[in-house]
Amino acid sequence: MSNEAHFEKVRKTIEDAPSIAPADPHTNGKAEGPEEARTNGKADESEDRFAMGPKGLTVSEKAKTLWIAAPFKIIGRVRDSQSEGWGLLLEWKDADNKLHRVQVADAELHADIPALCGKLASQGLKMAIGRNRQHLLQYLNDSIVEKRINSFPRTGWNEIDGKVAFVLPGQDDVIVAGEAVSSYEQAGTLEDWQNSVGRLVAGHSRPMFAVATAFAAPLLKLLNAEGGGFNLRGSSSIGKTTALRAAASVWGSRRRAWNHPYLARHGKWDRGHGGAVLRYAFAAR
Repeated sequence: MSNEAHFEKVRKTIEDAPSIAPADPHTNGKAEGPEEARTNGKADESEDRFAMGPKGLTVSEKAKTLWIAAPFKIIGRVRDSQSEGWGLLLEWKDADNKLHRVQVADAELHADIPALCGKLASQGLKMAIGRNRQHLLQYLNDSIVEKRINSFPRTGWNEIDGKVAFVLPGQDDVIVAGEAVSSYEQAGTLEDWQNSVGRLVAGHSRPMFAVATAFAAPLLKLLNAEGGGFNLRGSSSIGKTTALRAAASVWGSRRRAWNHPYLARHGKWDRGHGGAVLRYAFAAR
């Protein structure tokens, strides 16, 4: 082979060879992708250290595995209609297998650690004590959660994404302040109610009127109409309490019918937000 032909072969080999970027002394000779560049060539350290398994949350520290808390789930990121009050909604089962859902505000992660851990422990979440508790805060703070949950200060009419909606406890992606003690709840199905209360009140004017009043309450806002009240009077055992309980069943609980002088006097109900207020009243003798 002539020198010219040999040179041409070498030149072609060099031109056809894949290009290789020069080594970067800051990456130990390894090219960096966008994620690696952001984390200095390492995966998310927090994600690697923590693990949630059947026994709960653990963290790896100095070649040791430390137990932090019993199993729990992060259901979603919570915020109000003004995109404030951010936090996390946690869920777990206690020693009696009862389900708990607790909101943890982001602000609590930057406050008193014992106070937050005490709040969770009081709801049945077992966790480590001492300095290991700090790992729980780190885990919650570093968690990336896509699901969003709306938080509202009250039941009834509220604004969601610029639209008005009637909010009740137990709705998906919704948290209502004081939900644990709310007098609203679901009991059975619509068909169950129709075949029981609905069928029994049919044809009886007073119970039908009481039930209709309960259904009408949320519609007043849509009609821009004022609310009002009705009083069923009469002697004992003629059906006043039965009518009241029938009306309360519309909202799922007889607890909706109050007999509490403080609540009655100070109006501690969803006043002005579309709920029906059902109240016992006893005449003084």
